[in-house]
Amino acid sequence: MNGKTPLGVALIARKYNIPVIGIAGTLGEGYRELYNEGFQSIFSIVQGPSDLQFCLDNASRLIKETTEQIFRLMPCAANHL
Repeated sequence: MNGKTPLGVALIARKYNIPVIGIAGTLGEGYRELYNEGFQSIFSIVQGPSDLQFCLDNASRLIKETTEQIFRLMPCAANHL
């Protein structure tokens, strides 16, 4: 939350009732506080124990897989996967 750009986006979006979904490497302690700041939901790209090098080497794939899972929650978007 410390001055990060996604928080700024969520604060602006909240003014216009636009939901914001966050995607992060991991969900640190206190991430639930972001729900009070405008985030609808927040997802980690790491699905289990992983070392930093694995995450760095596979970041693109992990982000794509997490994004696909998020879109599968949305009926109109899931039809286009």
